[in-house]
Amino acid sequence: MSSETPAPAGNRASGREVGNVSDSSRASAAEASAPSEVLARALVAELASAGVRHVVLCPGSRSAPLAYALADAERSGLLNLHVRVDERGAGFVALGLAKACGLAAVVTTSGTAVANLHPAVLEASHGGFGLIVLSADRPAELRGTGANQTTHQPGIFGAATRCDVDLAPDTPDSSVRGQVRRAVAAASGVVSRDPGPVHLNVQFRPPLGPPALRHSARLGLSEHRETKPVETERRAERAERVEVSQNPADATDPAYVSGSCDPLARPQDDEGGLSGAPSRSLSEAEGRDEITEPVVSTPLRFAQPTCWPVELKRSHGAFSAQLTPAILEPGPRTVVVAGDGAGAAIAELAMWANWPLFAEPSSGARTSHAIALYRELLRTPLAAEIERVVVIGHPTLSRPVSNLLARRDMEIVVVSEGPRWTDVAGTASRVVPAVDLAEPGDPAWLEQWRVADRELAEERPMSVTESLAAHIWEAGGNLVLGSSSPIRAFDTAPTNVAQPRVWANRGLAGIDGTIATATGLALGLGEPVRAVVGDLTFLHDATSLVRGVHESEVDLQVIVFDDGGGSIFGTLEYGSEPGEEFERIFATPQRMDIPGLANSLGAQVTRVDLRGLSDDVLDEEQRFDMLYESHEPVTEDDAAEVLRGLGFSLPYWKDTLVRADGTLRALMDHYRNQHRMTAGWPRLTESLAAPISGRSVIHIRLAR
Repeated sequence: MSSETPAPAGNRASGREVGNVSDSSRASAAEASAPSEVLARALVAELASAGVRHVVLCPGSRSAPLAYALADAERSGLLNLHVRVDERGAGFVALGLAKACGLAAVVTTSGTAVANLHPAVLEASHGGFGLIVLSADRPAELRGTGANQTTHQPGIFGAATRCDVDLAPDTPDSSVRGQVRRAVAAASGVVSRDPGPVHLNVQFRPPLGPPALRHSARLGLSEHRETKPVETERRAERAERVEVSQNPADATDPAYVSGSCDPLARPQDDEGGLSGAPSRSLSEAEGRDEITEPVVSTPLRFAQPTCWPVELKRSHGAFSAQLTPAILEPGPRTVVVAGDGAGAAIAELAMWANWPLFAEPSSGARTSHAIALYRELLRTPLAAEIERVVVIGHPTLSRPVSNLLARRDMEIVVVSEGPRWTDVAGTASRVVPAVDLAEPGDPAWLEQWRVADRELAEERPMSVTESLAAHIWEAGGNLVLGSSSPIRAFDTAPTNVAQPRVWANRGLAGIDGTIATATGLALGLGEPVRAVVGDLTFLHDATSLVRGVHESEVDLQVIVFDDGGGSIFGTLEYGSEPGEEFERIFATPQRMDIPGLANSLGAQVTRVDLRGLSDDVLDEEQRFDMLYESHEPVTEDDAAEVLRGLGFSLPYWKDTLVRADGTLRALMDHYRNQHRMTAGWPRLTESLAAPISGRSVIHIRLAR
């Protein structure tokens, strides 16, 4: 902005006074920008320039300079600000945003507020997501003196962070720019190929508020008693702090996508056009009659960070990758183990190579080619015929897979683009950044597994939770799976349907922060999200359903599998002797009205009671449903077989069949009206089919 550019109307009209505050006194106060404010504005400007589009803020006094700078940046279209009161939940909301958008930041005040971010930081570290932590701090000379809310914050997250920076109160802008760029590069993994969390600890000295507030205090004006004209003037003055470059980057650059959460995307201006956000900076000059051209940072053109190891593309039967692939011989009988974050490309390669694919639900590779019941098939003699395993992603869900990867009588090839990979047993023959195959393998090998998978599916009854998982999987959309039992129920989901987009916190596989992570995903994607959790996981993070009065609503549906505690322990050796001691120290059932709690937190609640629905009854009911949906006449023997399986006596079903004019449809209608459990199943089906709008909870009571 040149010196000839007129000042914004309403800010510098000569001689005007508002609320007894003259323009000259206001300008004088504005010129005295505190170092804390200058530092905060520089940090926010550089984060926006580097592509950070979402920031989660927790309220606090020491972080006030950052809070004001973020509010200004959001008002100017530089980023989206989300405010949360619980730091632990805020960290996971930011993690969800990072999963959706590549990069996201979270801001806290000093003290225990910072420590509450540790679970999210650890999950981001082990999952490989670009979470940026900005913690406000007292000046360094106050550490160890007993000053209020002061501890040693630098390095508080230990080895979990990829970069740890401690910024002094008087850090110059040039250093701020360099440190932020270094931190963002570390978070995105653009250089290291090892994305993960970073920590910027920022020391602030008082005063912490903006000039307008300090000037009002000197005049004896309470912040809560300001007149409307002063508040209007203050907002205009704060809005002026953000200056926009007159030379935005070329709007035709394909790296910039309007309305996207890509770290390179620029927000739209008021007219809907590209505003050149990466070139914006928060001007250090404010309250002056002449505004000089702001120093504009060169935009950082980072590629969209990927959090899965390798992207393979097929072209005319050959596969290539950004990195030089290892060429595998087609001879050995090979299977692919795709763990969390493996990506869909490996499914394409496995299909072309005729390799059986064992894909976990959050792998992104559980396509129609995958072997659905691979865990059980690995317990059959077919597993002994495996001669090579290709491992990609982070497999963590089953002991049969762990046992497979611990074998030393075969070749194990681990695919990892970065310096972190899964090799728990130390059996990896080699670690490569990408894989390729000279020619496809033997199709008969793949067909063996497909036939075995189909035959097992026909003879194996589904459990109640597996049936629930299958229905939810088929509903599609964006799906977040909680740790423990829920995600394992989805590991048997059918592969003959289109897979949903699945996320899970499998870095450390904790149950904390799942609802908050799903909230962040919904905010970042701008789309509805469905989360499936156990009852203890829900109680651990229920308050993440709370929405602030001034915060945007999210379209989030949380489905709770409530089986009265930690049922996963019952599948381990500790569950071999169930009893009161097991219930107390492992299962830990809680006295809690989950629907009531969800309702009090602002969620719409649907109750589904399936406690009386056993696995055997469910299997028979599914057979009954198949006959019912066929719309064809059914013989008396067919009806007898299914009704016996559902527990009906012979005289009862004969009498019912006669009164129903011999049609199975009428008989099924009668059964659905009379049987206690079937009333819940249609209610669940209706809830899954309905659009997700706002926050809702489906509470499903299950027998353990």
